Amino acid sequence: MDNERISDSRNRVFTNGLAIGKDIPIAMSTSNTSIYRVTGLNQIEDIINCGYVRPKAGKLMGGHTNEIFWTRGGEKTFYYDKRPVLEVQEDKLKDGQIGAISIEDLSGIWIFDESQNKYINQINYFKDLYKQRHSDNTDSIPLENLYSVLNENGYICLGHGTGRTGNTNDTVQSIFQNGLRTKDNSLYYTTIGLDTTNIEALRQRLNEWQHQDSKKIILIRLPLEYINMLGDSADLDGEKFGAFYNEKISSDGKITYYLDPKFIIGCYDVEKQAVILNSNFEKLLSEDTLRILKEKYKMTLEKTQARFKRQEEALSNLNANNQHIQDEAQNLGANLEWDLSDFDDDIDWGQEKDEKPKKR
Repeated sequence: MDNERISDSRNRVFTNGLAIGKDIPIAMSTSNTSIYRVTGLNQIEDIINCGYVRPKAGKLMGGHTNEIFWTRGGEKTFYYDKRPVLEVQEDKLKDGQIGAISIEDLSGIWIFDESQNKYINQINYFKDLYKQRHSDNTDSIPLENLYSVLNENGYICLGHGTGRTGNTNDTVQSIFQNGLRTKDNSLYYTTIGLDTTNIEALRQRLNEWQHQDSKKIILIRLPLEYINMLGDSADLDGEKFGAFYNEKISSDGKITYYLDPKFIIGCYDVEKQAVILNSNFEKLLSEDTLRILKEKYKMTLEKTQARFKRQEEALSNLNANNQHIQDEAQNLGANLEWDLSDFDDDIDWGQEKDEKPKKR
């Protein structure tokens, strides 16, 4: 059935009659020599997995089966709802054409960039990711090709050096598959924040990574929305970055947190001066990943709430102890009686008879 969705799918191309979205500032205009398709995150992932723009399995809306719909570009076709948009040149696709369009035939995968407030064509990134995912070797791409990924609005980027003993491809691939093991269950002690706005400055920092002469640096990207900003600053017990962890329990019951591979872009190789892409990285977070993120983020907030409650109780106990000490001191002063019966009129107070102090 999957092969039929590629070989037997029918492409339908329609023409817009109304210029809907034309006056919206962020709207993406289109070319009359191209054909477009607005899509979602699930299909982008499917394209990377199978290499084709194929229809969903089963019946589609309206009872259609094994059909995929496109729209001709031109002065009446605009895209403005920030969903991904596919583009293919008109000489590659005709109405009624049989057979799914391959990723190699696509001329654009347009992704809305929040930081630039416009659509950006990231076809090269997705083609590189497709090749990486379906290749047995470790092909790499230039660091500058990741500029838009590293600087997308709403994310923070971190780096982790694998150290002298981890400067191998086996170590890197293990991290890509299993995740990055955190030190002391804290990403704070495992990574370093990266300034990605200047690629050359970033390249120099990666080349001169100071941690244990690391030649391979893991590149991480986390959505700010799911970082617990009220969490413990040192991320103790995963309170700050826990939404991004997978938990592994050893035979002796010890819990270790691993950063989920979905948030690892790849690995910068100092010797190759390039980045090995991680095929498990989700540039566009899937619905399942978002659901899990929200659940784990809620757990980090609950950890913070519990910590605040413990601190409040400790402070309350401290205040109670202080009050108890003050009360005892007051009671002691109130109950203390001075016996002055031993003081008679002949006591020498260190003064002469004329009330002047004695000379000593």
